[in-house]
Parts: sequence; C-alpha cells; structure tokens
Amino acid sequence: MNIPLLSSTDILISGGSVAAIKRALEAKKAGAGVFIVSSYNYFGEDVCASMDFNQEKCNELRDFFPELENGPISPMRLKRCLEHKLIRADIPFLFDSYLLRLVRDDSGLYAGALIGNRGGFYIIGAKMIIDGSERALAARQTGMPFQPFIPGLKKIERTVLVEDDAAYDAETLPWNFTVDGKKIVAKKITAELRMNGITPNDFAKAELEMRHRSWSPSIVASADKCRFILEDSSCGLDPESFVFLPQQIDCETAVEKVLAAKCGKPAHIATVSGINTPVKAKLDFSESFRCCKYEKIRIDDVEWPSLDACDVVVAGGGTAGAAAGIGAGRYGADTLVIESKSHPGGIGTEGRIAAYWYGNRGGFTAEVDKNVAELNGSINEGQKWRVESKQYFWERTLRSANSRIWFDSTIIAVEKDAVNVNAILCAGPYGVGIVRTKVVVDATGNSDIAAAAGAETVFSDPDEPALQGTGMPPSIPGVSLYNSDYTFSLDSDVEDTTRTSITSRNLFADEFDSGRLVDTRERRRIVGDLTLQPMDFYLKRSYHDTVNIAYSNFDTHGFTVHPIFMLRPPDKKPLSVKVPLRAMLPRGLENVIVTGLSLSAHRDAMPVIRMQADVQNQGYAAGVAAAMAVEFKQSFRKLDVHTLQRKLVEEGILPEDALTSYDGIADMSLDTIAAAFTDPASAIPGLHKKLKEETPLQDAMLLAFLGDNSGSRKITEYIEFATWDQGWNYTGMHQFGACCSRLDTAIMASANTSLGCGKTAIFRLASELKPETEFSHYRSCALFFMRHPSMEVVPVFEKLLEQPGMKGWAVTGQTQLLEQVNRNHIDTVERNHQLKEFYLAMALTKCDKNNQTGLSILKEYASGLHGLFALHATKLLQAKTLPSAEIQP
Repeated sequence: MNIPLLSSTDILISGGSVAAIKRALEAKKAGAGVFIVSSYNYFGEDVCASMDFNQEKCNELRDFFPELENGPISPMRLKRCLEHKLIRADIPFLFDSYLLRLVRDDSGLYAGALIGNRGGFYIIGAKMIIDGSERALAARQTGMPFQPFIPGLKKIERTVLVEDDAAYDAETLPWNFTVDGKKIVAKKITAELRMNGITPNDFAKAELEMRHRSWSPSIVASADKCRFILEDSSCGLDPESFVFLPQQIDCETAVEKVLAAKCGKPAHIATVSGINTPVKAKLDFSESFRCCKYEKIRIDDVEWPSLDACDVVVAGGGTAGAAAGIGAGRYGADTLVIESKSHPGGIGTEGRIAAYWYGNRGGFTAEVDKNVAELNGSINEGQKWRVESKQYFWERTLRSANSRIWFDSTIIAVEKDAVNVNAILCAGPYGVGIVRTKVVVDATGNSDIAAAAGAETVFSDPDEPALQGTGMPPSIPGVSLYNSDYTFSLDSDVEDTTRTSITSRNLFADEFDSGRLVDTRERRRIVGDLTLQPMDFYLKRSYHDTVNIAYSNFDTHGFTVHPIFMLRPPDKKPLSVKVPLRAMLPRGLENVIVTGLSLSAHRDAMPVIRMQADVQNQGYAAGVAAAMAVEFKQSFRKLDVHTLQRKLVEEGILPEDALTSYDGIADMSLDTIAAAFTDPASAIPGLHKKLKEETPLQDAMLLAFLGDNSGSRKITEYIEFATWDQGWNYTGMHQFGACCSRLDTAIMASANTSLGCGKTAIFRLASELKPETEFSHYRSCALFFMRHPSMEVVPVFEKLLEQPGMKGWAVTGQTQLLEQVNRNHIDTVERNHQLKEFYLAMALTKCDKNNQTGLSILKEYASGLHGLFALHATKLLQAKTLPSAEIQP
C-alpha cells in the first residue's frame, strides 16, 4: 500500500482524554510539536462520552482550566474549552480518526503511526506516541505489561438525564442543569454483567444490555457510552518504547528526551505479538483527494487480528443501516451492523431531525412509527418523535432480530477479489481488525464500501461546486427536533467534518451539548446499473425490479444544475416515484448493495428519494435482499427479483401491482419538457417546426440545452435587449422554485451552444456585476465564459474581485473558525460570498490558464478546510486547464 505521510511531528497523541489534552498543551509549551487524533468529534471523551461529571472530576477540571470556574460544567463548555485551547496553541488535530498500528523506521525505532478514517489510511511520523485512548490500544501493541482480563461479573455504569427526578429510580448525581426552565437531573445506573472477553462483541453486548435495563420514557438525554470498570490497566512502562499512557508520564522530562532524540522516516508497520488468528489481508481503500499533496510511503501488507465473521456486514447503522440490519436479521442472516456514532438511527436520532418531511409511511416505516409511539416517544404519531425513544426502538429491534451492532466503529478498508468484497477492516474503541463477510450492505450514505472497493462513484457536479446545505445540530435535553442549514460539508473528508464540528460548537456555544452527526443531505453516490434522473419522476417511469416507492418533492436545499430545472423550476408538489434494485447495485461489484443517500441517481433527483420514511423502507428492503443473497448463495444481480418483491409486498413496502411492473414510460405526454430530455432525438424535430411558426424563447433554450443551435438567434435577441432582472442568492433551508432568473437561464442556454450566441451582450452584463449583485448572475456569467473563454472579460472579473469583501473567504486554518461569531442556524452569508469568489476564480482560470488572481484563489480553497471547495479546486489545479461547463442532461 502507498500511504500518504500526513504530517511529521515530535509527539503524536492518540485519543482526546482530558489528561491527553493537558499533556499536549504542556508539551507544546515546552517546545515540542504535537499532533492529536481522536475517534470522537470532540475532546474530553473520558468525561463527556460517559457523562462522568462527578464533583471530584469537575474540581480537577476547574483547577487546570480556569475558564470553567463559574457555573456547572456542561459537555459543551468542556468540549469547547479543550478545543479552543488546542487551536490557540497551534496544535493540529483530526477528529473521527483512529490510530491503527505503530510504525517503525529502518533502524527499528518507533517512528509514528498508521492512522485510519473513512478517507482511508495516513501515516503521521513522530518520535513519541502518547496513548490517551480509553483501552490503550496503541500501548498494548508494544508488549507493555497489562493486568490480564479475568472473565466474570464486571461493574458497568450508565448516566442518563431525566426531567422528572421521582420517575426514575437510580442514584442521583450532584450534577444538574436548567434547560428552558426545566430542571434536568443526572442519574447513574450501576450493574454487574458477565463479560467473557474484551472483544468488540463483548463490549457491544454489555452496552446494549445496560441500555435495555436502564430505559425509561422519562430519559431526555444519555451518555454516548457506558463506563466499564475492568481492572486490566497497564502495569508499567517500557522507557525505550516511547509509548506512554498520559497519566503515567512526567511530560517535561519526556519532552526533553523527545527534542534531543532523532527519528528516522516511517518505513514499516510494527509487528504485534499475540494477535489471535492473524490475517494478512491485501486491502483496498478510498484515498482522499487531499492526498495528492503528500509524500507517499510504501507499506507492505500487514497482519491484522481477526475480529469476527458473519453473513452480512451492514456498514452504517443510521436511518437505512439500522433498518437493513433488522431486515437481514429477521430473514435469518447472521448480521453485524457497524455504526460510526454512539447510537443507531442516523439523521432521525444522532442528527436530531426528529420529524418527517414527506415520505411513504407504510410498510416497515409504519411498524417503526407504531412502536416508537408505544414507547411514549411520539409527539404526533407518524410525524415527530423523541430521539431517545427512537434510539431505543432501533437497539431493541436489532437485538430481537439477532443482529449485532458495534458503535463508535468505522470501516477503513476492504479486501476484495475481482467482483466481491470478502472482508472489511474495522476500527473501533475496542479493537482494530478484519471481519469476514459474504455480503455487504453499504449504508454509509457516502458509498464508503463501494468507493473503497474501486467502484465508480460521483459527487456533486463535475463542473460546479453544487451541494445541498447542511448543519450539525446542538444536543439539548428534551429537544428532539433541531433542523439546521448553515454550511456545506463533505462527509468523506475528515478535515471538513472536523471543521464542521468546531463550527457547530461555536454556533451553539450556549447550549448543553453538541451533536455528533453532520446532517448532510447530499453525499458521494454510486454509478449503478441504472441511474435515476429527474425526468423519470415527472414521467412516472416504472421498473420490473422496483423495491421501494418514495414520496416527496424537490426539497433542494440549494441550487440545481440539471437544465430541466432551469426551464421549469421545481415546485412544492410531492411526487410518488419508484426505486429499482438496479439503482442500488454499484457497477463492477456483485455482493454489495447500496442504500440511503448513495443511490445511483442524478444529484438533483436525490431530494425526492432521500426522505427518512422512504430510506427506512429502502434500507429494510436492502437487508432482506442481502439475506436472500446469502441464503441462495447468489449475487444480487442473480436474485429472483419477484421473490424479493413478494416479501416486500407482504411487509407492506410495495403494493401488489409491483409484481407486474415493467420497464418503461406509459405516457410521454405527461410532461413535454421531461420527455424532451428523456428522448431528444424525438423531441428536436417538433421543436424545429415550432420555432419556424412561433419562435418562443422557451423552446429556443430547450433546444440549446439539448445541444442544438437552432434557437441561437432568438436567445441572442433576448439577451441583447435585456438588463439584469431579479436574481437569486444562495438559499439552503426552505429553498423551492427557481434558483436562477429568466436572463440567467438564457445565458446558460447560450453557454451550451457551440456558437456562444450573445457573447457581446453577456460581456456587457458581466461588466455590470457588483459585489451586492445576486449569486445567480455571477454563476450564469462565469459558466458562459468557462464554456466560451475570452481574455476580454479577465480584467472585468479581476476588478470585481478587488472590490471590498469579494476575496478571502477560504477558511485555511482552524483559528479562523474561532473568529466566526454568527449564531444563525440557517445562515447563507458566508456561502454566498464563497460561491461568488469561487465561480469568478474558475472563470478567470479558464479564460487565462496562467491568471494569477484565479490561481491564487483556487490554491487557497484547495488547502482550505471546506471539503466541497477544496475538492473542486484541487481537481481544477491538477487539470491545469478548467473543464468545460456544458450544461447537459
């Protein structure tokens, strides 16, 4: 494997415990370079994850961090305090990342570590590693002596928060809050459970048992995880290993040694003795686009522990994944769900969007709603719910289906043959290793498994940084619904999700706690056997292999790029659409099925099929299909689709007539514009005839978007006599209807002609742009000159960028995040500025590939923390010349 060298430093710290952060700050003050990786998206995990805010702990925190002296220490206060301390001390860090293995140099000395996250592998070079993780997994790799684990009854604690003190019989902790006028009381539940081992399965089983025992409808919040007292900690230290536990090291002495020491270049993965059933796997992984700027280190295949083997791995336990785990388990498959957060349910639980928008609420979703309501979780059955109730429903139902679930765990890589994924490499708080599987349900919502296995994927639009808006919500006890849209975030980029976490805690600084899930509405998607298009929905296309029927409108949360929506903007009218099995099957892979936001669909089609109610039904269908693939030992493409459909009809997910569905469109006259984009060859002759008779602008633009120049004269006439009309500024939340004006549409239609009609008039319009002009006008002009470059427009765009407030919107460091004080949870100001600057930079560099203004802007965004802009800027800089911005169906 060729692994990027992400950084080289003096001290690498694994884990974000309070003690580890103290050591990091002390080491930095003493002159050492420090880098921290944490598997959580916050620091203080030893206190916050288990809500272990006892009086002694709080006093210790106040002694070291005077910022926490006044008032109760909430999780949000502690997380922000630690985070801000590190940023101001210029200590770099990454969230959602795991230390997998230690690395040695050619002389055999420790020289850093292999790091993993959903973006693949990285190496961080270091002279010393401090292990601040809960289970000291890095320290255990060194052969350092630990107390042996002795099977038997073990003390386990769980902390929950309740509103009604008398309604919950458990130890009351001296740690309480008032939220919205209500007193919130902390309760600790203690039990002794038998643990036979310390594998991920052992911890997961005990965690779910504690959650089951402590469940009550009076709970308004709960700790991310239980606290395990296992008495198998370290017995001592090997001073030559340079691997230390933070609570056992004199940091000042260590720093002196580190600064004086020499460290070779990372070269080999350190061997680990005592691995049970070692597996030497040839792994494939999805490399981050950012890795192009790093040196690569060649690492041989590594031996990993064998963690488990099962019939079905469900990657992701969110809205689709939890449902898939239940479906596969109920139909007899030995199923393991691997979830990166601390609770199942995804957007509707960890994401705090505890309400449906639209969606088909029959089938499995009807079962979900009924049971959640019975748990006293529904405010309005079938519409809203309480987060804690739905979390418990998923946990209870997965258990009853005999499906296991590992929390706080991420799949880093896969092992595959030509067409099958045979194993995955999983990292979590209780171990790193290989899980063998027969079938994979990719419910990551980001095509993580498909991408790691080399399947073709797409993200955003290749020529435009178009992405639905999102946010990361706060966590407020007793408040289940908090929808937000204040940023763009790229799920597969940990630098961006780290930025989003920091931004969220600044935005919601006064709340009790921060969330852990970015509520992204658009992510990386597979290229499947069939790709859904917006036209399919308007024309009510049917399929012989329909497995789900979705129901929603085009809730776009941003701007659309498909030309159909430039001619007929999406409205609020909901549509009932069919989702075929073929859209869930990534090309080139046989035993992987994809569900959720990663379906094979045009990005502008996704809003209609991504509603929670529909994704629950879809995920369940994927789980049933996975169980069938195991039972009949067949690939998904060879399954008897009618047998699958009959099962889904029995579950109420499909109607009876799905069994007689066919491929095709019954009536192309349902929507003439959609029909034209579906079958241009049939539509163009009729449009030619109409032009001769009436010459309507709408038809002229439609021809242009279909790649026909026949309407150029009409488009030119319109643009030549036009002045700027009412444009559109970027809007995320509540965005319906047009995202460009009539004139914008005409300019973009002109851009799609080979003639570039109306170029002189468009230059005039571009010259009239001002800083306050709406974004859609910037977009249309930029796209035109990207398609039809002109040196004449270069000084116009350069002069515009010199205006106050037009440049410098790339966020290139975490310190900038602390300066942002905007508290608007649906803010669009920053995004409008960024989009204007970025589009002008793209146009400048297309018109003049050596333009320094455009190149410098793209370079800033390429190194910036916003993954969306960094991805596009990196690709543009790599290509040296910009791609054309043709607006094609």
